[in-house]
Amino acid sequence: MRKFLSVLLLLVFCMGLLTGCGGTSSTSGSMEITNGYDTSRTKFKEYFLLYSSDFINSFNKAISQKGYQPLAPLKNSSDTHIMYSDNGETWSILVDSIGEENSVYDIDSNAAGRVTEIKLSLFSDSEERAKKNGDFIYELINLFNPGMQEEICKELYVFDKAPEGTDSLRRVICGNVLYSFLYDEGNEKYSSSSFIIMPAEIEYNPEQKPAAVKPTT
Repeated sequence: MRKFLSVLLLLVFCMGLLTGCGGTSSTSGSMEITNGYDTSRTKFKEYFLLYSSDFINSFNKAISQKGYQPLAPLKNSSDTHIMYSDNGETWSILVDSIGEENSVYDIDSNAAGRVTEIKLSLFSDSEERAKKNGDFIYELINLFNPGMQEEICKELYVFDKAPEGTDSLRRVICGNVLYSFLYDEGNEKYSSSSFIIMPAEIEYNPEQKPAAVKPTT
């Protein structure tokens, strides 16, 4: 996949509902942010220039170096909604992509199969599972914005207690990626938060087709 470097980009942290931001803070500095994958969009949504198979191969390679079993798709997955599991029963990562029927609106004419969203389940019922969740978050961020794990997790309060009044849905844009952390306090037995990766918004500017062509003389 082609990579490009974005220099001195702004990290924008936005906490609030999906329909709006309850509060906004920003952090900027002399840092270089590398985008692991380019992005584009159809008429209706953004996507990464990345196929599900390429994503899971890269992710499995990364987690295998930490001693984890590779993830495999569950049988009830579809072409555009793949549930990857490490136990063959429950999903750990959901990957959504663009279907063939939607790719007709693609600006680049090659959107079918491209990833639009990656959702990591942070279900945890033990210290071992919580450690795995932390490792998975770091490996995901490292694929999309190498080296930015600490900064992004700090902005989202993934590992630290958030200030009182912080919304349960927290969002941050880094380079061309929108990260979301949906925090679930859980109970004495388990918690079920989630970590979501999507392309940052791209303005839709389709090529204007002329309604009429001036006759030649």
